[in-house]
Amino acid sequence: MTGIELKRSEFALVQVVMGKDKNLSAKFIIAKNNNGEIFEADGTLNYKHQSTESFQAKLSELQPYLCSIKKVIDNEDVKSKIHVKGLKLSGSGDNEGFEILGSQNSDGDGIMKCDSHKIHYEGEEYSWLEEVRDIAEEIENKTFSYLFEGDKAQPSLFEDAQEVDENEDEKLDFDEAEEVTEEQEVSEEENTETEE
Repeated sequence: MTGIELKRSEFALVQVVMGKDKNLSAKFIIAKNNNGEIFEADGTLNYKHQSTESFQAKLSELQPYLCSIKKVIDNEDVKSKIHVKGLKLSGSGDNEGFEILGSQNSDGDGIMKCDSHKIHYEGEEYSWLEEVRDIAEEIENKTFSYLFEGDKAQPSLFEDAQEVDENEDEKLDFDEAEEVTEEQEVSEEENTETEE
């Protein structure tokens, strides 16, 4: 598969997870404009090289919010055992929101999953939602830079990366990508709102 030049505006992050070696696995959607026609493709890329310290620091900024969601913000012992490993973004408009993906060290050597539920930015449950939105935007920018502007993001990007395809469909092939009309976009947004 040949490399594809992408603009930041064509990239939308769905999920990013940092592995134990500080590498990143990301799911995303690309919407590319080709002479007025919009083509969409989704993909998953898993790189082996480490993420930057600035990315790791930005991801860790979500830890207090995850602790707040889990209602352990005042329990220093439990807080110290909770770690953020990723972020999931979904929805649009009033349905736009996030999930913080984390883990918690249990007594002994065990590790438990510690993800938040989906929280809408337009909700009134928490006072700090705009702060998380800003952090999420920076994480999305840094993920794009990691995938497409990093040291290994050369034209042979898609050959160098280990491409993961859970559905066995070829990803990011814009020659075969489905053309998305305005009517389809409206219909898909309505379906998303109905489901959520």
